Amino acid sequence: MPPTTTTLLLITLATTGLACAAAPADDGTAEVTASLVIASSDVRCINVKAVGTTTVTTQADVQGQMSSVLLLTGIPVGGVTFTASAFSVRCAGATTATYVSDPVTATVAAGTPLTLSFKMRPASAMGTGSATLDFPQAHGRTDEFLPSSGSGTTVTSVEGGPDGNIWFGMGSNGVGVMSPAGKQLVSFNPANLATGNLYDFEDLAFGPDDNLWFVDLSGLIGRMTTSGTVKGFAVSGFTGGSIAAGPDGNMWFTDSNGPRVGKMTPLGISTMFPIPTPVGFPTGIAAGADGNLWFTEASGNKIGKVTPAGVITEFTVPTASARPTAIAAGPDGNLWFTELVGNKIGRITTAGVITEFAFAITGMKPAKITRGADGNLWAACGGGGAIAKVTTAGVITLYPAASDSSSPADITAGPDGNIWFGETPRVGRLTP
Repeated sequence: MPPTTTTLLLITLATTGLACAAAPADDGTAEVTASLVIASSDVRCINVKAVGTTTVTTQADVQGQMSSVLLLTGIPVGGVTFTASAFSVRCAGATTATYVSDPVTATVAAGTPLTLSFKMRPASAMGTGSATLDFPQAHGRTDEFLPSSGSGTTVTSVEGGPDGNIWFGMGSNGVGVMSPAGKQLVSFNPANLATGNLYDFEDLAFGPDDNLWFVDLSGLIGRMTTSGTVKGFAVSGFTGGSIAAGPDGNMWFTDSNGPRVGKMTPLGISTMFPIPTPVGFPTGIAAGADGNLWFTEASGNKIGKVTPAGVITEFTVPTASARPTAIAAGPDGNLWFTELVGNKIGRITTAGVITEFAFAITGMKPAKITRGADGNLWAACGGGGAIAKVTTAGVITLYPAASDSSSPADITAGPDGNIWFGETPRVGRLTP
């Protein structure tokens, strides 16, 4: 979050009596309980304190929530003057604040909405280096876990496994397996027996055979058992792309520079299908509810459909140069895709009708997208350091990743019902 970031909050104050016959305060003015409803974005914690009192002080965890309610007691009837400040840290445990806001002073009256603007600055500029905040886990909270290989790890892909764990690729550093609690259980870093080189684990996908299939940028599609046994299958001219399980029992993958879409049987026999647009640069791929495979063309600015027999149809994305990147099947029977440059989330029906939904904030750079167990779509936004929830109506809600330097890239729905994402050098978890 840059030092000049401004965050707006809408605060509505409503008051109710403490009792049917509330005793007057020392100054003869009755006191009430006030409910502050806070709608926030881009900040994690809000601190509110009434001016001139010690009884009206509270902190609220607003990370990942469209609104948060604060109950303040001991407020004089008619309104209260308070100071408020925002923190960029998570509200769980003792955490160092990377950014804090200038304090804002305002007066609110009962039933009167108020808009506040917080200007975020580095904590060092405020003369303090940390803020200790302790709140329980809440809806929308994100946590990060560092793989056992350390801070030099490159997390290339994350995938929920049939064993109930989270599997993540680390390029030539192998594959890690993490429990839903965030504990790394094991890692595999096998070598190709034919060449002696380490396998390069890029995009991952579990197949109908419960094996982990992966893209190896050296020209292979690899198959790995959950016990760590690997076999690579060479694909002539293959230079990398994405992989997904198809409804026909095969694995399907994109060859970005081919430009082709490929099908591989469980035995490793591949068939390639050139796409009609030579400069298309096929990128993401996913199985649709219609029994076909759907893929994005980042350079061609199109969405492609390929039947199990290899017949390809293309549909142009309305926003020019949007760079469609990843795609996933939605719970509504449509396909949903990210526009890395267009700063939008797209929806395409199986008939090819495209609708786009723009982010309210520029530069989000949505990369990968997945379907959550909660019936929404979730996208990793590397440019905004956030995870986006997208309803099937196209309503987008942003949840900041746990670290302010986060740049989420890959994302998946975990077997535990949470959303998991990869952001070098960590694996992140979001509670929907």
